[in-house]
Amino acid sequence: SNGVVLATEKNYKSVLYEEHSIHKVEMVTDHIGMVYSGMGPDYRLLVRRARKLAQQYYMRYGEPIPTSQLVQRVAYIMQEYTQSG
Repeated sequence: SNGVVLATEKNYKSVLYEEHSIHKVEMVTDHIGMVYSGMGPDYRLLVRRARKLAQQYYMRYGEPIPTSQLVQRVAYIMQEYTQSG
């Protein structure tokens, strides 16, 4: 079977961070996950959008969204934000 193992290091900038509140690896569907480096709020927005896209695809076609199609759609969203400023 095919698979990927991802590991991240959590660097807390303050002792006030709650250890379980920072997630750099998130599941979008049962078979697709997302990771990030950069701005956490931007990542959380993209994860929500990706989950919504995957859910819409499943509701329409009755099967999980192909990974390549979700990647293209999320990349398009990122490009829109890049061009709009």
